[in-house]
Amino acid sequence: KVAEFSFISFCAIAASSASEGKIPSITVLTRWPGRPYYLACPEGTPPEICQKLAADDAAAKSECFEPSQNTAEVITSFLVGCDHSERNCLYVDIGCNLGSFAAQAFRLGSRVECYEAFTPYINAINQTRMLNGGSEEQFQVQNRAVVTNHRDEEGKKLMKFEGAYAPCGVGAQFTSRRDRKLSSHSSVSTPAVSMHSVLLNKHVDLLKIDIGGLEGALLSTVTGMLFKNETKVNSILVELGHEKAGFAGCDICKNGTCSSYGRRIMKRCMYKDFTMNPRGGDLRDLNRLMQIGYSVYRINSAANREIFDSNGVNVNKHMSPQQEGLEPVFFARAMRKLEKLLPKFPVERYKELNREGAVFLTTRERITSVAQHQDLDLKFAQLNQKKMNGD
Repeated sequence: KVAEFSFISFCAIAASSASEGKIPSITVLTRWPGRPYYLACPEGTPPEICQKLAADDAAAKSECFEPSQNTAEVITSFLVGCDHSERNCLYVDIGCNLGSFAAQAFRLGSRVECYEAFTPYINAINQTRMLNGGSEEQFQVQNRAVVTNHRDEEGKKLMKFEGAYAPCGVGAQFTSRRDRKLSSHSSVSTPAVSMHSVLLNKHVDLLKIDIGGLEGALLSTVTGMLFKNETKVNSILVELGHEKAGFAGCDICKNGTCSSYGRRIMKRCMYKDFTMNPRGGDLRDLNRLMQIGYSVYRINSAANREIFDSNGVNVNKHMSPQQEGLEPVFFARAMRKLEKLLPKFPVERYKELNREGAVFLTTRERITSVAQHQDLDLKFAQLNQKKMNGD
């Protein structure tokens, strides 16, 4: 069972840590029905930088969008209720980074397996585990690089890394925020473990893959295992976006109208290198997953579509056009906006949907429910319950 403790007792722990000059720690609030969780930053992180990840006011969040709210909504949607003993949920995080989403999943009641290749983050992740009351069995932290090839694991291959993600500057003492290259004193070599070994004979409720390079290849491995019944995975969240395909927001740029966004964005808007094989994988895997009962969605991140304010109102007056092949889905579970990949959309055109930063959700779970409304309102609107449900 997940250890329970009060918000007040945690604050005392966090304050004590800060005063003793140890690893700084913060409280992260998530959208309802998520639960607050507690996050430790790597040793050497200034407290004011660590606090950016916890900020719950508009002024502070203007400087930091992490932890990604879209990802957090997915985790809450599929893991809420995992504290019921009969569920026995398992969340596997490939590319755990600082452990933020692993901690969120654990606080929802799920068992956690966290794989992070960047060794300097491991102590902080273990501190996060302890702050949230997790045992080493309930909240497993593995300093391993997850790879596709069995041989890399069998030979105990060491994987060398030239960079790591430092969200909002947390971890920047080890790596540059701009180019993510390691500083000269932070050479990292990490033992490899194959995706096959990670998932073999397991039943995973939610698998997240975000390692900054080989997500497509890992998804292909998972797809093959699912076809062979070597594993069971209810839902997969994976970043597949191809950086050479340009930003989705570039679709609104005409005749230099986006020049005010800066040289970096203008340069990216020149990219039109669409590919079916992003990040070492194959976008056809999305179609293969649909063939065995999965639905596929693109989440509302880096899509330049709806941007909701604190009242749930779309404030984006410069949305890119709705792309063919995707059907908008609003307010499914705790997720405010998704786009469903239509089964009849030609597979060879999937590359048009995979712009830079694109993240896809595949799931066997039903995420929408039958719509209903008060009869009197329906009469004035000249609607009925059947029309509301596509009948």
